[in-house]
Amino acid sequence: MNSPILLSGVITPPGIGATQGLADSSLMQNPFNTPMWIDEVRMRRVSGSGNSLDTHLKLTLGRIPVTHGFVPVGALGKRLAGFTSNGDFDDPLYLTWRLPRPLLIPAGEYLVPMLYAASSASGWRISYAGRSLPKEFAIPPIVQVPYATPFVAATRVDPTDDTTQVSHETDLVNVFDVPLFVQRFVGRLLVDSAWNAYASRELLMLRMYDSIGKILVRDETPFGHVFSELEDSWTVHTQLAPKGFYTATLLENYSLLARGAGAVQAAITLVGHREVDLR
Repeated sequence: MNSPILLSGVITPPGIGATQGLADSSLMQNPFNTPMWIDEVRMRRVSGSGNSLDTHLKLTLGRIPVTHGFVPVGALGKRLAGFTSNGDFDDPLYLTWRLPRPLLIPAGEYLVPMLYAASSASGWRISYAGRSLPKEFAIPPIVQVPYATPFVAATRVDPTDDTTQVSHETDLVNVFDVPLFVQRFVGRLLVDSAWNAYASRELLMLRMYDSIGKILVRDETPFGHVFSELEDSWTVHTQLAPKGFYTATLLENYSLLARGAGAVQAAITLVGHREVDLR
């Protein structure tokens, strides 16, 4: 019988440019010492300052990566807190990543979380919601492992200097030798109080295509139309070939806001899963 279980631990703020893990890893291990499924990763900022694109999270299961290096927390899953009064999604900050496929954790192992502080330091509570499995559960030889890989654009501070930013081949990429089943793209736009969040979503344009030239977003389309405002995501249910990648082109029209200096930053994350042979 599957028994619901939630495991939770707090990672203290790392220094700027440094990484930090859990002080007590046993908090994230199944206390029944049996296999378990993880269905959801929950994230909540509990200390420090900065925004959700400043702090990055890396998840690994032994030698198996679940994220492509460090992914901004704010670009990983669904935002559970709405826009604040100044239009950004900063405080309070609650996010959840519902995995595209449940992640199987063998007995005695755990999904290792690690934080990286880019430009500000904050502490986060990381929780795993899942199901504990019986001791006799047989680990299959092939398992499905979730995966997330981001494109994080540079922060823009001058609204009169419109520019274009293009993702690299190493951003929205399938680094594996097996197909990657892409469930969705998460699109986040962080805007500070000097700019209007809703107008900015209309003035940032996006085009996307894959590594063999197939079009995802043909024409320059507002960021807010590609990624719905409530979900901040675009469900696609497609497949990306081994070593394939997507190219995202961001074209700015922020000068039309006619506002003073501020800050705006965009991030796009590919979320999917692949098969891993454990033999």
